[in-house]
Amino acid sequence: MIPFTKIQATGNDFIVFDNRFIDLNILTPQKIRFLCDRHWGIGADGLIFIGEREAGQLNMIYFNADGSEGEMCGNGLRAAARYALEENLFNSGKDLQIQARDGRHQVWFNKDQTISVEILTGKSRDTTPDLKQLPVPDGLRLVGYFNTGVPHLVLATDKSIDELNLLEFAPSLRRHPVFKFGTNVNIIQKIADNRFKVRTYERGVEAETLSCGTGVTACAMLLWQNNPHLPSELFMETKGGILKVSGQKGRIMLTGPATIVFTGKIQL
Repeated sequence: MIPFTKIQATGNDFIVFDNRFIDLNILTPQKIRFLCDRHWGIGADGLIFIGEREAGQLNMIYFNADGSEGEMCGNGLRAAARYALEENLFNSGKDLQIQARDGRHQVWFNKDQTISVEILTGKSRDTTPDLKQLPVPDGLRLVGYFNTGVPHLVLATDKSIDELNLLEFAPSLRRHPVFKFGTNVNIIQKIADNRFKVRTYERGVEAETLSCGTGVTACAMLLWQNNPHLPSELFMETKGGILKVSGQKGRIMLTGPATIVFTGKIQL
C-alpha cells in the first residue's frame, strides 16, 4: 500500500508521490493513466513525483493524465511546494527551489497562504511556429504563441468567454501540424486593464481544466508584449479561481493557492 497526497491548485488537481515511498520506475504510463482516471483510480489532471532532495531543493517530475511526461506545470509547482511544506521536506525558514525538466524554480510562501513560483520564460525546445497557417475560428482572434516551459497558443474573444464550446475547435488546434510537439490552447477575454478571464484546453489531459498556471502566464507574457503599458501585475480569472502573474526585476512569478484535498494509500 503506497501513500499519496491529492492536492488542488485553483481546481487543477494532482496526485503526489515521493521517492521515500515509491520508485519512479513503478509509475508506468499505464499506471499513471489508471491513477488519474476519475472513475477507476484516484482521479486527477496530472501526477507529480517528488524525487531526490538536497538542502532547500526538490526535484519534481510531472506527468499528464494520459501518462506522458510534461516539461513543466505551473499549478503543479505550487502543489509540490505545498506538499514539501506540509511534509517538512525543507527548512521552512529558508528558501525553497524546485527543479523541473525546464529548469530550477524559486518558491515563495506568502502570508496570505498563497504560494508564488518563478516561471522560466527564456528556455524552449521548439521554434516559433508559423501561425499564419492556423484556421482561427470565427469570433476569435489570434494573440500569439508562447512557451512557458510548455507550449501555449493564445486566442482572444470580445464576446462572453463562458459561452464558448472549446471542444468544437480546441482539439484540432492542439494537434495542428504547425506545432511540432502539439500545444495547449488558451482563450482570453479582457475584463479590465489588469484583469482577464482565461480558459485552457490542456495537452496531455485532452480536456479543459479548471485552470492552467503556465497557460495564464503565457497569456500575460503575450499581453505585455503587445501592450507594454499594461500593469506589471495581471489577475487571471479561471474557472478554478484567480491567479496573479507579476513581473519583478526580470522575473516572472505565478501566485495562487494550493490546498491538500486528502491523503490515502493505494495498492499498485
